[in-house]
Amino acid sequence: VQQLCVHAPIILLTAFFSPAIGGLYAKALYFLQVPSQIIGQSVGQVFLQESATAKAEGRNLAGLVEAVFNRMITLGTLPFALLSIIGPELFGLFLGARWTEAGVYAQILAPQLFIVFSVGSIISLFGTLGKQELNLTSNSLTLRLRVGILVWGGLVLRDVRLTLFIFMGANVLMGLWRLYLLMRATKFSARRPIAHFLRCVVYVVPSIIPIAAMKWWFC
Repeated sequence: VQQLCVHAPIILLTAFFSPAIGGLYAKALYFLQVPSQIIGQSVGQVFLQESATAKAEGRNLAGLVEAVFNRMITLGTLPFALLSIIGPELFGLFLGARWTEAGVYAQILAPQLFIVFSVGSIISLFGTLGKQELNLTSNSLTLRLRVGILVWGGLVLRDVRLTLFIFMGANVLMGLWRLYLLMRATKFSARRPIAHFLRCVVYVVPSIIPIAAMKWWFC
């Protein structure tokens, strides 16, 4: 199901819009997911071992989950903030001008990718807690929602950017819902991670404002 969640959008964008648009989306996703997966998998593997040990010893998982989740927020806030502001420029710089539109798609999807990056490292908790069925259910709902939005966008909206914006919003909500399920299962409070995220935003803003101002000035 998880693989279908990844590949179904490429197939549907190609079918309802064009092969070029499907290719641009795939390029944006690949360009961003590879570094995210390298970091997320390395953190996730360590977390899986530590969480399994903690559960076997009867220790509370909340502190471990919070520490890992906050670490991923710290690592992801600046890169995804930059992506949301200068995604097209970054893609144009590193891949060439013809990939600028892929950068626009990456820019739209930045909040979704940030959620996936932050939450992905603790998703293994579903297995550790013996809640694989709940994980499968949430993945199935995510797949249905993604397919529904893309079909609606292709048949009714006929605007790929608007479709991707709605697609992103729905995926952010689904990612937060999965995070909520894990929080409830481990009695992990959202208060401190929210405060940590806000602190990261405060630290990042001084770096982002000059970049946003330069973009506005030259564009």
